[in-house]
Amino acid sequence: MPEPSHLTAADHKTIAAWLVHSSKMARASFLDRLARYKPELGWQAILTVLRRSESETYLGELSLSLRWLIVQYGPAFIDRIEAEAARSTRLRACLGQVSARPGSRIPEQLWARLSRAAETAVGPVSPSMSELWELMPDLTELLETDFAPLDPTIELALSADDLQALADDWLIHAETSWAWDEVRRVVDEDPAERAWSVVLELIRASPDDAALGSVGAGPLEDLLERHGDAVIDALEMAAADRRVRYCISNVWQRDMSDALWARLMAARGSEPQRG
Repeated sequence: MPEPSHLTAADHKTIAAWLVHSSKMARASFLDRLARYKPELGWQAILTVLRRSESETYLGELSLSLRWLIVQYGPAFIDRIEAEAARSTRLRACLGQVSARPGSRIPEQLWARLSRAAETAVGPVSPSMSELWELMPDLTELLETDFAPLDPTIELALSADDLQALADDWLIHAETSWAWDEVRRVVDEDPAERAWSVVLELIRASPDDAALGSVGAGPLEDLLERHGDAVIDALEMAAADRRVRYCISNVWQRDMSDALWARLMAARGSEPQRG
């Protein structure tokens, strides 16, 4: 595989953090799914995160899981939410960042109680959110559809140690989210050569096929959509390496031209389409 060019120490830090973030994504999503499908476990998982001092910085992110619990199971949990908020400044702050969406509304009968518990208004859909949904009516499907839901009929049990490990993973995922944003910025805004160097190093540094799949379905696919014609020659040369071919196999055509897509399919060789 060719050596990436013009990478700084900051780039390597970003790449390492991006890979950590990607490796924790499934576990972070698991906490969110617990709140959506296994509310008792979801509530315990949220509280476990809130009891960690590191959570202070990421209450907005955690409020997304708390929102699902309230939207779907609020009447069953309102007493516990009020009691916990009375003694937990972090829960009050997290609750204060819960925002309703047109596609997942908070039960109106809970608005006053939630607002008192949070010491700020909680409940109504904001006018700006309503306007956004009017402009983009498919946002509910895009933002709120879960393509890997938990089966509510399957019993799950998590020990205290399990919940602590889940909190560890969730917090690491939150702490490294900056790297995900930075790689996306590089792909969207920086010159094609630099973006290709960052993506190539992501491929080189990926520890396993799961990481390669994330690179392919994320930064590489985005890079090819934005700069495909500028990087395809270099990508074809790099595809002599099986890791690059595996990464390509997780790319989908989306808005790429048929000519570019044909070259990608040739470059991936015998690797099947994945993802």
